[in-house]
Amino acid sequence: MLPSRYCNESYNFPTQQSTIAFAVQKSCEAVKLKPRTLIVCGTYSVGKERVFVSIAKALGSKICARVPKRRILTCLQWPELDNRLTDKWHQAQVHVLPMNKIEVGALAKHLSAHKEYQSILAFKPTGWTFKQRIADLNEIQPQVSGPITIYGIPYSEHSSFSELEWFIKRFRPVKVIATVASKPYSEMNKLFHKWLHT
Repeated sequence: MLPSRYCNESYNFPTQQSTIAFAVQKSCEAVKLKPRTLIVCGTYSVGKERVFVSIAKALGSKICARVPKRRILTCLQWPELDNRLTDKWHQAQVHVLPMNKIEVGALAKHLSAHKEYQSILAFKPTGWTFKQRIADLNEIQPQVSGPITIYGIPYSEHSSFSELEWFIKRFRPVKVIATVASKPYSEMNKLFHKWLHT
């Protein structure tokens, strides 16, 4: 079974490592310029942990999330994450919110509830934010509204198009079954056949 969510040439986005490095760099720059900047990272029930843990590590910060998310995070049994988790929002400069809260209105409410901060730098890490016309992560233009800055960054736990191609060519599985239709299954099967025989 192959997680084929991004089995489409238009989803050939940067590596996870380069996207994480970009988010860390932007976070460090923002906090250096304005120390009372809150960093917010969007997440689903699971996923995106490497992004916010890397940011928190670079900033020397704790991480806070809502109770349901904290319960899930503790199940990961990841010492570096466990050591940074707190249940007190004011102790953390990195907050984790549901992906649908990474929008100006919800972030403005979050900022007003945490008056120890003056501004928010937020990241919405998902492969769906990728725009093929962007050749370099530094070309990503954030959405800015007053004290709120939001970056949509191309990050996913699912393999990109080039990673799928590499995997199939490298391991030469006997059979490939796509699990998500990013394009018609017949087109994906033609691609898989081509990759298996080149």
